Amino acid sequence: MQGGEVDVVEIVPPDFVSLLRRNRNIVVMRPKGGMGQYMPFISLNHAHPPFDNPAIRRAAQTAIAQAEIMAGTGLPEDMYLRECLTIYACDSPTATEVGTEDLRGRGLERARELLREAGYNNERVVFLHPTDSAILNPVAAVAAVAVEQLRRAGFNVDEWTSDWASVAQRRLNRGPVERGGWSAVTVVWPGIDLFNPMVNSVAAYNCRNYPGWFCDEEMKALMERYAAEGDPARRGSWRAASSGASMRT
Repeated sequence: MQGGEVDVVEIVPPDFVSLLRRNRNIVVMRPKGGMGQYMPFISLNHAHPPFDNPAIRRAAQTAIAQAEIMAGTGLPEDMYLRECLTIYACDSPTATEVGTEDLRGRGLERARELLREAGYNNERVVFLHPTDSAILNPVAAVAAVAVEQLRRAGFNVDEWTSDWASVAQRRLNRGPVERGGWSAVTVVWPGIDLFNPMVNSVAAYNCRNYPGWFCDEEMKALMERYAAEGDPARRGSWRAASSGASMRT
């Protein structure tokens, strides 16, 4: 890019953004309204302990400090959102924070309290940590910080570091961690894929044998009603309801 050999790069590794901004011949754009966002997610495995327990999943959710994670990506401060609680693209027409009330008071002390109440028995948490690819580079940063946050909250975390191809293969293993399974993994989705519940991974893959194997019957019913509804206004209410259901799950 700096040598003039290519004209456009769709995705810039986060730690190169500041360097490219200093070049007067290069324009670094930041699309608005969620269109240019890439949103990392931490996917938990609902099929096996400890995250088969919803209370322990909530403790993990409470332990994650988004601002700390985003600061570790290497992006300039004006290029990322310090906090985003919606399951849809942040700063987009579909964004909603319905169901996120319990996350307002999250932090390590609260996470430790929830973990004790949930009866966590020091079960091993295998956190898959991908380390390569320009697109997945911010996800690797998310994984590294999230692992440390979970450990500080009291989780027994075993970090499994490898290239993305190996992580993607292991992610398909539905067995327990003792047989090559996993407990948590970071994935990244483009904002454009998160506008609509019908394609949003958090909602659309519910009860569909998606890695993580989450299934909530209330969410399933809401998705069926959303798909059948033709009124955009009423669809908005189903979208908010699906957000609330996903947060409870």
